[in-house]
Amino acid sequence: MERISPNRRQIGRQEKLVRMHVSIIICTYNRCESLRRTLQTVCALQIAPDVQWEVVVVDNNSSDETRKVCDDVSAKLPLRYVFEARQGKSYALNTAAQVTHGNLLLFTDDDVDVQPGWVGAMLGAFERHPEKCFFGGRVVPLWECAPPAWVRKHFAKLPQFPQLELGNEERFARVDKGELFPGANCAYPRSVFSAKHCFSVKLRFLEDMEFIQRIAKAGWQGVYVPDAIVAHRHEAARCTEKYLRSWYVKAGVVLVQLEEESGMPVMMFGVPRYLWRTFMFAAGKYFLTRWTCCADYWLPAERDMALTWGKIVEYRRKGRRA
Repeated sequence: MERISPNRRQIGRQEKLVRMHVSIIICTYNRCESLRRTLQTVCALQIAPDVQWEVVVVDNNSSDETRKVCDDVSAKLPLRYVFEARQGKSYALNTAAQVTHGNLLLFTDDDVDVQPGWVGAMLGAFERHPEKCFFGGRVVPLWECAPPAWVRKHFAKLPQFPQLELGNEERFARVDKGELFPGANCAYPRSVFSAKHCFSVKLRFLEDMEFIQRIAKAGWQGVYVPDAIVAHRHEAARCTEKYLRSWYVKAGVVLVQLEEESGMPVMMFGVPRYLWRTFMFAAGKYFLTRWTCCADYWLPAERDMALTWGKIVEYRRKGRRA
């Protein structure tokens, strides 16, 4: 067997990078049947014959049959299975960026149906905007069951449902105005990661949003691609107040993790005193309006109550750790 010198290995890898156009990345954890459905929609992608592509599934330490699902569909797709034992989506995302070969990296989730023209639309936008741009497409809802009235009315304001709808025209996103791309449908040139950017492993939630904000501050521009469409499947459990509260509590934790020191607030039991006031006011408004008023009144109160409680929890945790 011929031995390959390090220099020849490096040349071979560079040639592979030139030939490979697109890497589709799916990070997953214990959702094998949902992953199977997502991969079935990937099988139906309409990709030009001259486009070299791959699918990389990063298994983030699953204990179910994720590996078997990948083996089952490997005959239909140019699929590679990668195991990441370190628990946390950021670890899986960073591993994916390291092991893929594409010039453009397309990220999606294990609970979406990708539309046939998804890759072509993203690749076209990449070719039109090759310099310091990243990309996001439409994320539309696909309901497992009919959502309750308060979800239907306020869907656009409920961030626990990944969604993106910025119109029918391709344009630059206003990241500073909160136009962020959900992790279910975003794409980055390999050069983003070559510039030493990576997902923050200290976060266990909203890591994709934080990543976009950080690279935008570093000078990268987001491009909205309306024809790159995925449908996000919303299971019944998401359409509950319990899930809503859980989402906002985790968001509150992340906000404290990301905030910068700006003076020392007055503390009470290891928590800024104003947070106790905010929590008590929101909780009182919620319990007074939940069963007597429409969701226009109690939903913002429930959001503020849960978000503030997440901040309180994280401040107390930081205090115990100090």
